[in-house]
Amino acid sequence: RAARTMKRAVIAGLNSTGVTCHDLELMPLPLTRFTVIGEQVAGGVNIRTSPGDPETVEVRLFDGDGADLAEGPQRKIERVFFREDYRRAAPARLGELEFPPRALEQYAAGLLGALDVEAIRDYGPKVVVDLAFGPAALVTPAVLGRLGCDVLSVNAFVNENRPALTSAELETHLAELSDHVRKSGSDLGVLLEPGGEIAHLVDDTGRSLSPETAFLVLLQYEVEQGATKVAFPVSASSAAWKIAERAGAQVQVTPVAWPALMAHASRPGVGFAGDGSGAVIFPSFMPAPDGLMTFAKALELVATAGRPLFEVVDELPPRFVVHREVATPWRSKGAVMRWLASWARAERPDARIVLVDGVKVIEGDRWALVIPHPDEPSSRIWVEGPSLTDAEEAASAYAKLVETAVAADE
Repeated sequence: RAARTMKRAVIAGLNSTGVTCHDLELMPLPLTRFTVIGEQVAGGVNIRTSPGDPETVEVRLFDGDGADLAEGPQRKIERVFFREDYRRAAPARLGELEFPPRALEQYAAGLLGALDVEAIRDYGPKVVVDLAFGPAALVTPAVLGRLGCDVLSVNAFVNENRPALTSAELETHLAELSDHVRKSGSDLGVLLEPGGEIAHLVDDTGRSLSPETAFLVLLQYEVEQGATKVAFPVSASSAAWKIAERAGAQVQVTPVAWPALMAHASRPGVGFAGDGSGAVIFPSFMPAPDGLMTFAKALELVATAGRPLFEVVDELPPRFVVHREVATPWRSKGAVMRWLASWARAERPDARIVLVDGVKVIEGDRWALVIPHPDEPSSRIWVEGPSLTDAEEAASAYAKLVETAVAADE
């Protein structure tokens, strides 16, 4: 209700400055992005309860391509908003409120147009879909029905009292989904998060795939299908590089933030983009993450591979990536990055240092990446090593380095 109330306020404010708004009412976030592109409007706004904090309302701004607005334009909008330096329209020039017809049908047609529908129909997959009480329940049945799937749906209605999943609820949903997949003998299972951007896949053995595993599986499929240019962030595991290099695909390295990934996905020739946190992008459909499209592509993979998904997953290159987070005061973030860059040059002269986003130190078959968190007073650490033990030890070492850098700045 809080998000709905704020949406009404945003619409009224935009109308008062002479801007006409198209109200999609309750719809998954990817459908809003797709309608921005299809209606050829200047941009879009999505307002929802924050997945990380049910007491917070999150406002997402999109550009004309449906991608997240870059940080620079976002800061400009914030300055204009807080200065109240915006246009005042005369009564005769106020914007209007419109309700676009057939937005759902156009979205479904666009998604199906980016798939090998005949291959999926011929295969006739059996799937389990957990819609997590989110607005994806308004869209998914129309798409899966046209793909000829035999579907078992759970939590397939909108519950405004459950606008987001906590981490504990997510684990519970995934455990139940895995059980449903095993007992029903399904080819694939999926949990679509309420926002509609992220899909959690479960293979035919009931094994839940991590976001990174799902990204690698779909990356491998897309380069095998002819994608010659792909984009993923500097935090991607070495397995992603191996998959792209083996297929001869050109790699564009991006910063970790989703807006940067979407900006690269919008570039000509990019056939696939994604990261290990749940963002999977198929630019032939739209340059932004869409959980339903991710699931549909996984169905296409299963239909064309001629073998179970678990076999495809088991053939992925091994990887051992460890994550850490270290408290870092806002004022110390820049100093910490400078300290780490100087330390790496002095203490690791044979290492390759990458400064695309934060500080990345590459030493043989091990690398470490330290990036300041954009929204929290902390630093994020990724470490990949030849074994899990090696990666964990290196991650602990880099966490101590960040703590040392923070102490040196105090």
